[in-house]
Amino acid sequence: MDDIKNSSNRYWLKWIISALLLAVILFAWRFYVSQSRDVVYLKPLPKSEQAEESSSAPTTGTADALASGAENSSEQPSIYQIESIEHPEKQFLATDYNPLNEWLDQRFEVKYLNLTPEIIFDQAPLNDVHYETTSLPELVSVSSFSMNSANISRRELLEEISKHWNLQMSFSYDGTSSAPNAIAVTGKQ
Repeated sequence: MDDIKNSSNRYWLKWIISALLLAVILFAWRFYVSQSRDVVYLKPLPKSEQAEESSSAPTTGTADALASGAENSSEQPSIYQIESIEHPEKQFLATDYNPLNEWLDQRFEVKYLNLTPEIIFDQAPLNDVHYETTSLPELVSVSSFSMNSANISRRELLEEISKHWNLQMSFSYDGTSSAPNAIAVTGKQ
């Protein structure tokens, strides 16, 4: 009789431990997903603001054209505004390559919520160029990145990301042209 009672108790004990383990795994997975991929929203500037500035704004190619080294292209998305901005000497991600400067200074409305270092460079408007990432901080050791801005350039957004996670950003060159082929992102130790 005691053997039957003990085996029944063991059965229920195994079942309870399995259920608790499953609950912990599901909670950890849900926490990870909610911390790393909540909301990413991009809204271009209103067409009325674009129309006012479009006649004076320089025309540049898309990021694909930048990566291939093309100076100008008619493939520019018409919904995004490019502003002509003076470049101070000590500017974040400074370069002499004008199409890249114009791409970096293009302004957007962004709403980022709980993004991780692993996925932030895949989000619009940053995902148009190639990033070479090394030693990015892990989510367990840093806080997620959130930002809500009605008017921010890619350069300013990358600078905020760099400051938030203490990242070093620079341009990477392949030696075949004077144009950068990627943005190198390295975690500082």
